[in-house]
Amino acid sequence: MNFKKLIAILLCFCLVLVLLVVCTRTSNEGFAAFPPDTIMINAGDLTISWAEFYVFLFGAVAEFSQNFTLPIEWDEELFDDKTVADMILDVATDEALQMLVFEYAAKANNVAISDEDMALFENELSLILEMYDSQEEMEQEMFELYGIYSMEVYSRLMMVLYLNDLLRQELYGDYGELLSDDDASAFAEEHGFMRVKHILRLKPEDGDDDFDGDPLAEAEAILRELHDFINNPPDDFNGTLEDFFAELVFEHSEDPGSFASPDGYLFQFGDMVEPFSVASEKLKIGEISDIVETAYGYHIILRLPIDFDMVPMVYVSMGYSFPLRMIASYELFNAYLESVKESFEHEFTSEYKSIILSDIFT
Repeated sequence: MNFKKLIAILLCFCLVLVLLVVCTRTSNEGFAAFPPDTIMINAGDLTISWAEFYVFLFGAVAEFSQNFTLPIEWDEELFDDKTVADMILDVATDEALQMLVFEYAAKANNVAISDEDMALFENELSLILEMYDSQEEMEQEMFELYGIYSMEVYSRLMMVLYLNDLLRQELYGDYGELLSDDDASAFAEEHGFMRVKHILRLKPEDGDDDFDGDPLAEAEAILRELHDFINNPPDDFNGTLEDFFAELVFEHSEDPGSFASPDGYLFQFGDMVEPFSVASEKLKIGEISDIVETAYGYHIILRLPIDFDMVPMVYVSMGYSFPLRMIASYELFNAYLESVKESFEHEFTSEYKSIILSDIFT
């Protein structure tokens, strides 16, 4: 992992913490319910201390406070005989266990942080420290605002996030490049991804009295040209049907998106207007549709094989460059972590079982 990627993880984690800030600051009195190094969760040689667990508790309380009326009624029953306190403790516990799963899975796959990356992290940490008069000042602010007791706690949280990203890269590559085509194909099929190119002749807009032409007749003529090509390919054309279709897109299509996306559209059913999606779904790979009418106009659609390195159009519209292979790798990685979590052996200590949130947070 390069230096910029490490900084990005640091900034991402800091942003998450900022989003969890509550209006009232935490106090030493509540945190003093247990010594900082008291073990709350055991998982073999991996543990969660009170100082670490408190960060997750703080975040869960903060999130609840942002969405519900204050003050918190800890004993109020919400659902399934669970109180507010039960729900908040469950959320914090799940996050803490996820952190242990990250560490456990990394260890099981022999993934560790290199000395070089540790040096980069320590250098980045020193840059953050320069924003304060002392480490004590930084720790005090982190604790008051985010529930982070010390630099050691902060560093472990950061390193676990980093380990998790290293493990993902080890299994699937940074952008999913290690994901097999079979796995990517299974993901695309499961989630209903389709790839098409289309030719669009626009309908006139309401009130457009100057519109000159018959878009339906024009689409019909283009469709006849396509069928002529399929039935009697010209001897002087060395390309495929897709190549010929692409030429017609360039000559006739009035969809500006076709030129911005020359490889076609990669999408799921709900991303397009329903008639377009229905028609695309019915086509086999390499088939051309009849004329499909939508509110925009008249379409001729060519369905194409999935290109796993294309960016789905919903991500394009949001300005993200996440290819399908990368999206699939993240989902499969998360599924892998969930499977580890299901078989992950751990136990809660008596101190964990004695937590009373109403005594800790006011």
